[in-house]
Amino acid sequence: MVEGAVDATLGPAMSETLETQRRRRPGRTLDRVLLALLLVVGVVVFAEVASRWLVPDPSVHLGFARDRVIEPYTMFGAGRSDTGLNELGYRGPAPTMPKPADEIRVVVLGGSTVFLGNPSVPELLEGELQARGLDRVRVYNFGVVASVSEMELARLVHEVLDLEPDLVVMYNGANDITAPVLYDPRPGYPANFYVVESNPFLNEDFSLAGWLLSRSHLARILVPRQIEESLFPVATLRENAGWGSEAWRTEIADIYVGNVEKADAISRGRSAEFAAILQPMLYFKSERTEKEESGAEFILGMVSYAAPRSWQESDGAATLEAHSRDVRGRIRQRAEALPPGTTFVDLSDFFADDETVFLDFVHVEQAVKPRLAAAIADELLLRPEIAGRLAGRSERATQSASPPSGSTLSPSPDADPASAEADSSNAESR
Repeated sequence: MVEGAVDATLGPAMSETLETQRRRRPGRTLDRVLLALLLVVGVVVFAEVASRWLVPDPSVHLGFARDRVIEPYTMFGAGRSDTGLNELGYRGPAPTMPKPADEIRVVVLGGSTVFLGNPSVPELLEGELQARGLDRVRVYNFGVVASVSEMELARLVHEVLDLEPDLVVMYNGANDITAPVLYDPRPGYPANFYVVESNPFLNEDFSLAGWLLSRSHLARILVPRQIEESLFPVATLRENAGWGSEAWRTEIADIYVGNVEKADAISRGRSAEFAAILQPMLYFKSERTEKEESGAEFILGMVSYAAPRSWQESDGAATLEAHSRDVRGRIRQRAEALPPGTTFVDLSDFFADDETVFLDFVHVEQAVKPRLAAAIADELLLRPEIAGRLAGRSERATQSASPPSGSTLSPSPDADPASAEADSSNAESR
C-alpha cells in the first residue's frame, strides 16, 4: 500500500525506473556470485600451476605404487623411471639361456641395497670371487627397491630357478623388519600393497573426492595425510594387524625366517645351493655419528607417511630402532631352529664399530661396499657345499637344474631322507 502511494507520488516515469531496478537485482546478485566463483577458480588454478613450478612432486605421500611396474606373483618390479635395466627388468647383464656350460651362476635377491650402487654389491661380489680364483663365477643382480622376503621367494620360484642358478643368495632383512612400521602394517606384505588393493574397481568404499584431490599437486602439498586417510584404510589395517604388539613382532620374524627356510628347501630341490644373509642396519651400530643420525631422520621424514600420526609426532627414529632391535632378536632366536645345513649368515653387526658408514638407516656409503662384498664371499666360501659348487666340484653341478616335466621337487642327492622330507614339507607350508 505504501509502495503504491510512493509510486503515485513520484509519477509514472519514476515508478517505471524503480520497477526496472527491482527486476535487475536478482541478476546483479547472480553476476556477483559468478564473478566471485571465477575469481576463486582463477586463484586455485594459479596456485596449482605455481606449485607445480616451484615445489617438487609430493606424490611420495601417496605411496610409490604409481612408479612401479606391477607384476604377477612378485607384486612389483623396478620403477618406471629407472634406467639401465636389462630385458628382464633388473640392473646389469641378464643371464642367458641356455646357460653356458662353463658358467657358475649366482643370483642375488634383495631390495635397494642390492639394486643400488656403482658398482653394486652383486658386481663387487663377482669381482671378489673371481679374484680368489673362481673365474667361472658370474653374479647377477635381481634386487628390487623395497622388496621383502615374500616377494623374493615368489621371484625365486617364478623367475630365478628357470635360469638354472648354482647358488641363490638372499641379502635382506631390513625391509621385512621396517616395512610394517613405515608402509603396509601387515607382516610380510609388499610395502605398497595397501595402495594397490585400493583399486576403485575392487573397492566399494573408494573415495572419489580423495582421488580427485590426489590428482592435485597443491592438495598433495597441503593435505597429504587427509588424502592418504580418505583413500587407504591404513588405520584399520594397522588395528587388525595388531600394530606394535608382541604378537605382531613375532609374526614379522616368523615370516622372514620361514621364507628363508622355504627358499633353501626349494633351491635345494632344484639342485641349487642357497644362502640367506641378514643385512647390516644403522640401528645395530654401537655408536652412530651425527651425519648418520641426520641421514636417517631425513629419509624417515620422506617414507613414514603410512605410520601412525602419533608415531610421527613422537621420536619415530627411536621407536623404529627399538622395534628393529626387538625383531632382530626374534629372528635370531627363530633362526636357531632352521634345518641343519641351512646357510643363514647374520651380518647385521658387521659395521657395529665403524665410523660414518650409513647414509640412512640401511644404505651404506659406496666406499665400504667392497668390504661388505668381501665379507659375504668369506661367509660363502666357509660352507664346503657352496665353496665346492662355486669351484665347479659339487655333485650337484653335474645334474640338471630342472626336474622332468610333471615331477615334484626332488631332494638334493646328498641330503638324508628325513631332512629331505622335512624340507619338502616346509616348502609347501604357508
